[in-house]
Amino acid sequence: MGYKVMLLILLCFILVTPSLSQAAASKITEIESSAPTRGNDKSFSFVVWGHPRGRTTGDPPLHFEEILRQIAELKADLVVITGDAIHGMWGKDTDPVIIRKDWDTFDAGLSKLKIPVYRLPGNHDVHNNITRDIYLERYPRVPFAFTFKRSRFILLDTAGINQQGKNDQATWEGLSQPFDEKQFTFIKGEISQQENYNHIFIFMHNPQPWSEPSTFWWENIHPLLKGGKTRAVFAGSPWVFKYAHLEKDSIHYILSSCLSVPTKEFLRRIPIPEEWSIHKQLDNIQYVRVEGNQYKTQTIAVGTLSSESLNWRFWDEIQKRPPQWTQKVMIYFYKKFYRLWDIALIASIFGGICFFTGMLFSAIWIRKRYKKMK
Repeated sequence: MGYKVMLLILLCFILVTPSLSQAAASKITEIESSAPTRGNDKSFSFVVWGHPRGRTTGDPPLHFEEILRQIAELKADLVVITGDAIHGMWGKDTDPVIIRKDWDTFDAGLSKLKIPVYRLPGNHDVHNNITRDIYLERYPRVPFAFTFKRSRFILLDTAGINQQGKNDQATWEGLSQPFDEKQFTFIKGEISQQENYNHIFIFMHNPQPWSEPSTFWWENIHPLLKGGKTRAVFAGSPWVFKYAHLEKDSIHYILSSCLSVPTKEFLRRIPIPEEWSIHKQLDNIQYVRVEGNQYKTQTIAVGTLSSESLNWRFWDEIQKRPPQWTQKVMIYFYKKFYRLWDIALIASIFGGICFFTGMLFSAIWIRKRYKKMK
């Protein structure tokens, strides 16, 4: 009797072990797969954390501990970070040791949450070949998608991680990069499977693809999402606001971020244009609750008691000196010609005028000398 029981146990072990191995493998590779997986419709929640980046000092990001406590209190099931988790080091002097240390500090804090954390790169996380390679050593390459309880999460790339860095330039351009054909095909493939899900949520770092009224996004991507399962599109890079919201065709476009304020010493040295009003907005995270076929998005302000820039006296001290005519000129110049190419154009025009004026006076002088010699 004992012999038959042992044979039965051994047979069950042989049959079950491959299934367990396959299940473990699918769990590991799901993050890189676009194939839908079936789950249950139980409620869950997640947090969207945009632009945690701190300053160049290497200190933890702004409101770091406060946000970690908030996520824990909310009992969120997962976190999506929409880029610029670290400040990074710009230029040819990028030190891999410092970059890795910044990531270690950030990840050590996140590990306390003991929940899945998904991220995509911002222009500070990935801005040259060194930072790109370190990022890819640690985290999945975007774009990618994953499924959580019949909701699909699609993480896109606006940093151009697959387009830039072909040459060993010191620093890439920090602006949003257009979606290439590969990423566009990825988006179309994901949306074509939307009937397999209750909800679709899309994430990117820079809102530039949809912040303007007429872009590739509105002409080619939004029409794919319209009338489907896409509920919200999140971005995390400060544009003109720390928070902004646009609803179109029942899809919510949400910009949500935290951004460290320059020091008083820095702000006193430069003219203060109207664009600096971004620092007077509240830093915030997004809390999304999903209940079967229903969902709700909530904006949660952070740093309300610790952000000195929310105190009007902070700005009074910076702007208390009466603006002199030089400051007025500088502010006007900054607002009018803040783009580098505008400055280059002005310099070129000024240089051209000086050149032709010099040529004209030289010609007049030579002509007078020639007449005297006669």
